[in-house]
Amino acid sequence: MIEPGLADELRLALPAPVQTYLGALETAVALLPTVQAELAMLRAEVAELRARLGQDSTNSSRPPSSDPPAAQATRATAAP
Repeated sequence: MIEPGLADELRLALPAPVQTYLGALETAVALLPTVQAELAMLRAEVAELRARLGQDSTNSSRPPSSDPPAAQATRATAAP
C-alpha cells in the first residue's frame, strides 16, 4: 500500500515512471469510495427493476389486462 504522506524528497528520488505510476495509483485509490457507492446504487436499481419485471396481475395490484400476451395465454390454459 502507498504511504499516504510519502515525503516529497523520497518521491522526487524515485524514477519518473515510478512517480507517474504512484500518482495514477493514488488517483485510483481516491476514486474507490465513489465507485463503490455508485456500484451499490446500481445494484439496488437492478434488483428493483428485476422485481418490477417479474410482476404481473397474479403477484401485484396490476389489472389482468396489463399482463403481456404470453402471460395471458398461460393463465387461460392453466385454469382447470
